Amino acid sequence: MVNHLLLSSATALMLASCAHTPPKPSPLLGTWTATSQNAAGSSFHFRPDGSATWNLGQPFEIRYLINDSSAPTRLDLSGFQTGPLKGRTLYCLIELANDTLRMDCEPTAHPASFNPGQTQVFTRQSGGA
Repeated sequence: MVNHLLLSSATALMLASCAHTPPKPSPLLGTWTATSQNAAGSSFHFRPDGSATWNLGQPFEIRYLINDSSAPTRLDLSGFQTGPLKGRTLYCLIELANDTLRMDCEPTAHPASFNPGQTQVFTRQSGGA
């Protein structure tokens, strides 16, 4: 009986400690500047709270949600307050390698694969996980 109580207590403590494990930081964190011609002049700054600043000549605030359990990784950009994406979500595929971010986005659904003509490339300028 004592062994059963000790085992139950130890199991409860292990489960409680697992429940409080902080999530791993997003590999997107930091500032990214465009290096491909089709994204020239744009940049992103991703913050840990799920918000980001997208600069397309003028900065504006958006929200992001990353799903790295899919391959390739999916990224949803939302919270657009103005422009053609107001109230909509931009669905992206991304690939992170070292300090390079490849991104291909569509306004209706996640692309099935990277389209070389539409894929934008960014390089990390600061931050990171």
